[in-house]
Amino acid sequence: MARYVYLCDTCKQKFEVDKPMAQSGQVESCPQCKTAGERVFTRPGITIKGAPIKFKDGDQSAEAGGCDGCCHDSCDMKQH
Repeated sequence: MARYVYLCDTCKQKFEVDKPMAQSGQVESCPQCKTAGERVFTRPGITIKGAPIKFKDGDQSAEAGGCDGCCHDSCDMKQH
């Protein structure tokens, strides 16, 4: 089973549905107003533990205080 997040166009409520991946394309109804919800894509809920990742240029992951490349080098978090 996978968990999918939907957003109702009518009442703007977010709701989650657990269903098999084979049914991921099926439309789901909002539990509050019963109109069709649109699927919202979210980041996976994955946590990676362990030592920070070292890149070729010497930067470390955001966990260690360096940049993880999320803004493609356009943020102020990157340490040089």
